[in-house]
Amino acid sequence: MKTFLEIESQLNMLYSEHKKLSELLTYPEVLLDSKLSVKLQKQEQLIKPIADKFENYLSLKNSVLEFENLLSSSSVDDKNFIVSELELASLQLECLKQELVCLFVTLNAEIQNIVIEVVPNKNSESEKLKSTMILGYEQFCLANGFSFNVQTVNDQEVINVSGLNALELFKSEIGVHAKSDNSKINYCSVFVYEKLENTNNAMIESDVKIDACRSSGAGGQHVNTTNSMIRATHLPTGISVVCQDERSQFQNKQKALDSLREKVESYYSLQTVKQIESFKREQSKQIKKGVATKVYDFNNQTIVASTGNTIALEDFIAGKII
Repeated sequence: MKTFLEIESQLNMLYSEHKKLSELLTYPEVLLDSKLSVKLQKQEQLIKPIADKFENYLSLKNSVLEFENLLSSSSVDDKNFIVSELELASLQLECLKQELVCLFVTLNAEIQNIVIEVVPNKNSESEKLKSTMILGYEQFCLANGFSFNVQTVNDQEVINVSGLNALELFKSEIGVHAKSDNSKINYCSVFVYEKLENTNNAMIESDVKIDACRSSGAGGQHVNTTNSMIRATHLPTGISVVCQDERSQFQNKQKALDSLREKVESYYSLQTVKQIESFKREQSKQIKKGVATKVYDFNNQTIVASTGNTIALEDFIAGKII
């Protein structure tokens, strides 16, 4: 089981998330959207017990600090009472910590790392739409305590977001986002998927089998006299390289490992690209032809979702709602 120190920052994020959900559920535009309000209510109810207990923890933690401050400055007559109250509050605080750890494990809360791709049709109007969408996403993340950064990968801008339930919150953005002029060329396609960590890309030498054998071919008197040729095989992938350029077995081994490491990393990078392409193909199949996820009306400063719900463009840009 995780210690309290290991999860305290995540508990604080859950607490902030609960407050934000409670606020969202007071917005008229949310309450008018039955599907969205039910979704947010479920999320709010899911984390309410842990949020309430964490609020009690914060209050009790402040009380302990106050008693400690009083103890250092109070008169002798007051100290016995303050010590007694401090011990009681400290004991209650430790019990709350244990209860919070148990609730956290039960909830199985996790920080989700996701990637958002906003792909515009190549024209200035679509680029304007893309900029507006990215601004709204960024402000939403800032308002909810999510990390947000944009990077360029293979000449394509991608958004990296990390936060509680991030994938579930942004799934509703998958699809075509169009401008209100209904032009087929003024739109952006949005893809959302879990970020694939590259922790497996590095080659581990314990996964490599080394075979030494005699060199062959031209090379003078030293050829075929020693086992200087090295074959290095990466067992998980089956990738193999041979090096016999050097007379020394040690030098050939180092060159073989360097070459193998490069090939293995390239292999895993290619697998990551293929997996991302697979995610995007599946999401493309889900996108209904001719139905926009959201339509942005810059003239009337509104956004209409496919559910029929309408929100103010300024609210979206301010990060109040996705």
